[in-house]
Amino acid sequence: MVDHVIYAAPNVDSASSQFARDYGVMPSPGGRHLGYGTRNALVGLGPHTYLELVGIDEEQNMPAGRRLFQLDELSPSRFVAWCARAHRPLRETVAIAHQAGYDLGEIISMSRSRPDGSTLSWTMTSPLGDRAGGVLPFYIDWGTSPHPASSLPSSLSLSSLTAVHPQADRIRAILDALGEEAVGVERGESPALIVALR
Repeated sequence: MVDHVIYAAPNVDSASSQFARDYGVMPSPGGRHLGYGTRNALVGLGPHTYLELVGIDEEQNMPAGRRLFQLDELSPSRFVAWCARAHRPLRETVAIAHQAGYDLGEIISMSRSRPDGSTLSWTMTSPLGDRAGGVLPFYIDWGTSPHPASSLPSSLSLSSLTAVHPQADRIRAILDALGEEAVGVERGESPALIVALR
């Protein structure tokens, strides 16, 4: 199940303004990913799904190679990743992915500071891996934290998510093994995510 889709841009404020022009919805300020060099803004896509716009946090002095998605000032603005919600223990999901030939990496704990000063905490598989060019998911478990979408207005919804990859059959097989049948797969020359909102 799609938890959230991620759009990365060098400047999250500019990306938010452009999103508002394109869709008529201004993303809500999210918070800072301390230790990862980024901050975000969010758009609700229903009660359990959201869009995350990620950009460079200038207040964190961090080289681009250590930032989430290795963002730098010249990075192209695009959909870079998607996250699936864990419906089984994360270790079990990692094992299933491994059997299917996909390394989800280590399980890590992460948090971000919200604008109101509170902290949101979760565990997830590492978002730093290649993930076949971003078309395969990482997984998240929110534990006892409220889901971010629960406090966002649901102005839009996720109509479809499609993974484009030269090895489409392999990607489809991995997604099926993980139970992510709702995500479409198409063959293409290079990896890409096609996100349709309505």
